[in-house]
Amino acid sequence: MQFYDYDLLDLPVFKGLSKEQIQLVLNTSGATLKRYSSGQFIQMVYEHSENMAVLLEGRAVATCEDRFGNEAVNCPVSVGDVRGTACINKYDSCNYVTVESITDTVVLNIPYSKLLQLGNNYSSILNIILLNLVSIVVSRQCVLMERVNVMCQRTLRERIIVYLQ
Repeated sequence: MQFYDYDLLDLPVFKGLSKEQIQLVLNTSGATLKRYSSGQFIQMVYEHSENMAVLLEGRAVATCEDRFGNEAVNCPVSVGDVRGTACINKYDSCNYVTVESITDTVVLNIPYSKLLQLGNNYSSILNIILLNLVSIVVSRQCVLMERVNVMCQRTLRERIIVYLQ
């Protein structure tokens, strides 16, 4: 299983990069591919992760836990989605999400530490990747705020009205 077996140009994290630039990033950062069978955990809650995980094939579901240990949110993870963006923070690298594969999946793991070290020699490529990561995180936050807005409504009628707006 090699990187070139997958169409990496279509992934949001590599938007704006050429095939050669993507291959350069993957080779110099020590990126790896890992296959998971259905029902296996890709990431576990409270598990330290130093990798950005990009789903290349298959489907998974992400489950968040609240501070009381209750499973709070289930959201689908599809091809191209990036997981582990919260772990880029060097002061709080704990993962608050469990990701479980629903079907057989293939995940591209890119170590953050090695990715950020590319900045010296490949700053333009790193800038594009970081801008893409920021865009992914911001779009996720917008979806989260929409869900919170719906859930904050007192009655089912109000929730439906807000949802349909």
